[in-house]
Amino acid sequence: MRMTLREFKKKNKLKLEEMAAELDLSVSHVSDLITGRRGASLDVAVRIEDYTKGKVSCRDMLATFESAR
Repeated sequence: MRMTLREFKKKNKLKLEEMAAELDLSVSHVSDLITGRRGASLDVAVRIEDYTKGKVSCRDMLATFESAR
């Protein structure tokens, strides 16, 4: 089942700091990705897909940002 990054964080009871460390990003960057204030680059979208084991897809991360433009 695919989900948003926000849903993944909530379902897995993750803290922003934990996600940021795993993704090698700043806490503010991860927060911005979750809230949609910032879109994911291809590199970051791939990292997120790997980190979430495909539950949050790279394609969805990129499409979400493109549709918000």
